[in-house]
Amino acid sequence: MKSKSELIEDGLINDSIVISRCFIIEFYRDQLEKFEKIGMGKETEHGTKVSKKLIATTKKRLRQLSPILKKINKRERSNGHK
Repeated sequence: MKSKSELIEDGLINDSIVISRCFIIEFYRDQLEKFEKIGMGKETEHGTKVSKKLIATTKKRLRQLSPILKKINKRERSNGHK
């Protein structure tokens, strides 16, 4: 696994916690969309089999991250961002 500094250097995360958390949330959303598009029982480009458990786990993680996203959005609105 890469270190935080390597991930920042590669542009995968930002030194800002807010941007990094948004990246993670977007990653899970994209994965969920991809799994639903691929379809149950088929494999991703990495050989992961799409299953009900995989989709349920991804949805659960998004629900867990939802309060963080709400806080970020609220903070941005209070700072004048849309």
